[in-house]
Order: sequence, then C-alpha cells, then structure tokens
Amino acid sequence: MGSLHEGSEFVLPASGVRYKIDSLLGTGATSRVYSCTAIPAGATGASSDDAGAAAAAAAQGGCLRFAPITLKVALPQPGRTAGCAEEVETLAYLKQKWRQTRRPPEACPFAELLGWFNDAGAVCMAFAGGGVSLADVMAARSAGPQLQAWTLPEVRHIAHSLLSAVAFLQHGSGGLIHTDIKPSNIIVQHLSASPSQAADARSNWFSKAGTITPAGQAVRLIDFGHATFDGDAEPVDVFVAAENGRGAVGTPQYRAPELQQGLPWGHGVDLWAVGCVLLKLCGAEQLLLPRASAAETCHARSEACEPRAAAAAAAGPRATADAEAAACAPGGSAHLPLLRLLGTLLSEDASLRSDANAVMTAHADFLMGAGGDGSSGSAVP
Repeated sequence: MGSLHEGSEFVLPASGVRYKIDSLLGTGATSRVYSCTAIPAGATGASSDDAGAAAAAAAQGGCLRFAPITLKVALPQPGRTAGCAEEVETLAYLKQKWRQTRRPPEACPFAELLGWFNDAGAVCMAFAGGGVSLADVMAARSAGPQLQAWTLPEVRHIAHSLLSAVAFLQHGSGGLIHTDIKPSNIIVQHLSASPSQAADARSNWFSKAGTITPAGQAVRLIDFGHATFDGDAEPVDVFVAAENGRGAVGTPQYRAPELQQGLPWGHGVDLWAVGCVLLKLCGAEQLLLPRASAAETCHARSEACEPRAAAAAAAGPRATADAEAAACAPGGSAHLPLLRLLGTLLSEDASLRSDANAVMTAHADFLMGAGGDGSSGSAVP
C-alpha cells in the first residue's frame, strides 16, 4: 500500500527537493492524490543537500516555481505496475514534446510530471502545481440551496483549454489519444506560485466565490494511464470487455458512439468527451439520454437563436439595445456560438469531430474570446 500518508516527508529524486504531504485531495479506485509543499531550505528536516538542490532547482526555473505540488500514489495492484510505468513514460514523452515547442510551462495543456519514485511497491508521480479537479469545483458550485451558474467566459476558457490540449495531443505529440477525458481528469490550477494564494483560490472555488479565468487559472488534463496512439486504437466491444474483466475505453457517460458500437475510433472520442464536459457545465444532466439528442438539442437551440439575432440587428440600434439583455439570457443569441460548438463535438458523425485544429478553426467565433478575463458574463443556459 506504500508508506506515505498525510504528514509524511519525501525527497523527489529528479530534483533532490524535500516535500511534505499536507493533505489528501482524493482517493480513487487505483490511486490516492495528495497536496504537498516544498520544505524551505534550513527548516527542520531539511539537510544541506536539500538546500543545495532547492537552490539549483530555483536557479533553473525548476519545480520550486510550482508550490504546492500534487503527488499521485498508484495503489499496488496485480498487473498495475506495468500500466503505471507506461503512464510515466507517456508523461515524460509529453513533457519532452512540449519543451520542443519552446512555449512556457505555464501554458502547458497537461499537468507537468516533475518526477516519480517507488514507495514500498506504490508508484508515486509528482506533478507541478496544486489545484483541484473540475469535478470538485462543479460539485461545490451545485451544492447548497443556491446554485452558482457557470458564466459564458468561464465555459469559453475551459473549452479553449481542453480543445487546445486535444489538438496538442493529436498534432504535437504524434497522434496521442487521451481516451478518458472527464471532469475528474481535468485539473484547475492557480497560476500564482504563492502557496497561500493557491490555498485561497482553492477555498474560493469550494465556497463558490471564485471565478475561473485565463489570467488566474490554468485548465489542464491529467491521468494519461489509458492514453494510446491513434495507430493502436482498435475497435472494442464494451460488453465483451466488461464480461472478460478488461477495461473498456473511456467512461460510459463520456464515451463516444463509435466506442459504444464497437466501431473504428480515433481522436474524435476525445472531442466527444470534451463536448460532454461542456454540456454538463451548461447544466445538461441528460447525458444518459440517447446520444443523438444532445447534438440535436444544440442544433435546434442554435437555429432558434439565429433568427432572433438577425432580426435585432436589422431593426436598428434601439431594437438591438433592447435585445441585448434577452440575448444574454439562457438560450439567447449570445450563446449561439457555444451551441454550434456543442453540436459539432456531439455529432454522431465522427468525421465532423476527427480533427481538433479543424474544430477550433471552425468555431473561432466562440473560442477567440478565450483570452478575456472572464470576470463577468451571462450565465450559461
């Protein structure tokens, strides 16, 4: 089971920096996830070697920029070690590919692997930055008598981040497919390097007082344990796989139609899953309905919004001004580009969602605003 627990200290071999486990963030079927912070040089328990390693890491812009860090401890299971080794290899490969782009780590669309080690049979992976899963943020916002709706700028930022991540996997990483995109595999990380600010941000998200913005938070993919290259993607009968005790590709609520039907599949399964995540942010809990209904609903609503927007523009300034409030209301024309994007991502025709770059280009009218501050905006229907 491993010896690490809350309060434990460990040294990350890749950097030589000593960390302390502060709290348990969550426990899954195959792993535990902890929030950890670096022990300052000269603090109790920190050796001179620790201080030297910390100074070197800081000088090189290393992992001390990211405080706290996240530690994923894979629970020992028969046959699981090989899977963990593959995930470490995939993450190291992605890190190398991202560095080749010469873009800053802060813009990285996935959680950066800082290093890994073995603790009493448990594979431990350390990731840059703290953060909280999108699933936890969603749960916090839906708790209590008063719900906090997601604003359009927030959904735009999340959509842009996820589509950029899928595009990088497809075109910048040799055709890698995540295969299991869902809210619990998406991390929201505060961009500040200050542990106190990161802690405040986490508190704000859980108190539903915080807003996710491009300037304040990064939205990144995590958990590449089931990632595969497009050349290795083979049709899988989900029912046969379940009967044989094998893991089917993806999570049922976010699984694309071609996977459900045992058909050939590719990068479109990731884009479908992104559509499901966005649909859930929009308050559409009907993910268990027939898959075609989601896309049909999005197309129907967009077609209903379009004439209203055109009529307001043609009627002159006064009518346009009067229509602005209605346009920002649920179902208003302000949401037309989002509805069109959802219609593409949730299309039964996988060819319409086979290329992430093409999807982003086709829906630039919605995604082009992803650089805004997202501090205000209408609630998503």
